[in-house]
Amino acid sequence: MHALPRLLMCMIIVVSLAGCGPTASAPTRTAATAPPLGLPATPLALATALPQTVAPTTYVRYVAPTNELWVTEPDQEQIEVFTLSDAQKPVPVRASAITVKGGPESLAIDPQRQRAYTHLWAGATVAIDLKNRTLVAQWPNGCGGSRGIAPDSAHGWLFAGCAEGVGVVLDIGRNLIRARQQRERRERGARGDRM
Repeated sequence: MHALPRLLMCMIIVVSLAGCGPTASAPTRTAATAPPLGLPATPLALATALPQTVAPTTYVRYVAPTNELWVTEPDQEQIEVFTLSDAQKPVPVRASAITVKGGPESLAIDPQRQRAYTHLWAGATVAIDLKNRTLVAQWPNGCGGSRGIAPDSAHGWLFAGCAEGVGVVLDIGRNLIRARQQRERRERGARGDRM
């Protein structure tokens, strides 16, 4: 419990302040997360480089271990998978679609554990095997409305943000809620000043 409450508070701040979806700023690029040379670096630019998808997209993630792009399509309750060619300017080619009934909301890739994580809209998180593209685990996340996700592979934690202002830390190995923290709400005075 030492660092967990502090991490939860940081996660709540990040979920509260950070943008979501394809217009959000790109995360810090590493060899594990950066798309290959020749592909755009930001999620929005990646989305526009894709061939026409089946439905509106919300998240685009590069999956380094498989050299693929995964694209969430909540209206179709699926993640569309595109393999990338070995050309100098890689060409995405539709490979398959992963059904995520009741989702997907958010998408995070964990190359170390060979998993992708996404939420169902209400109360659950799922893990997907990167190579087999199959759902391998599902557990409750305690959210009335699931929003935002970030894995911490080193500790085996998965941070989940909830629409109701709650931050949750899930234990990936045990598929259970490790901690839960409500965002502090501040009252506003007549002029809108925080009290």
